[in-house]
Amino acid sequence: MPYTLQKKGLVTAITEITELLAEGNELSIEFNNSLKDLAITKEKEIHIFRLFQEVLNNTIKHANASEIRIHLYEEKNELNILIKDNGCGFDKEKVMDQGKGLGLQNILRRAGILKGKVYLETIPGSGTEYHFRIPL
Repeated sequence: MPYTLQKKGLVTAITEITELLAEGNELSIEFNNSLKDLAITKEKEIHIFRLFQEVLNNTIKHANASEIRIHLYEEKNELNILIKDNGCGFDKEKVMDQGKGLGLQNILRRAGILKGKVYLETIPGSGTEYHFRIPL
């Protein structure tokens, strides 16, 4: 478990990972956080952080994106996470049908563990947008 997540919490850990990824890649990451204090268990924090990591890793590895926009906010007792890139997008049905997309399967599995909903919009050539709604 990342030290920052353990000691300083989810938002600080997400801030740190986005800064590190932006420095290590030719990537512009815009991070907008509207959260105040999050009262969630450490286990839930870990799953949310790993879900976040998986999305960013997939984006860097496959999307060929130059920009990622991230927004965290709370609405109706749900944590909302929006992650949008300007990359190449993909055909999600094709990826899932062919048994590829282990990262995508991990993302969906973690969201399920969190009893969250995932809205995924993507088409080849026009980027990808994830919207997670996770009950608090």
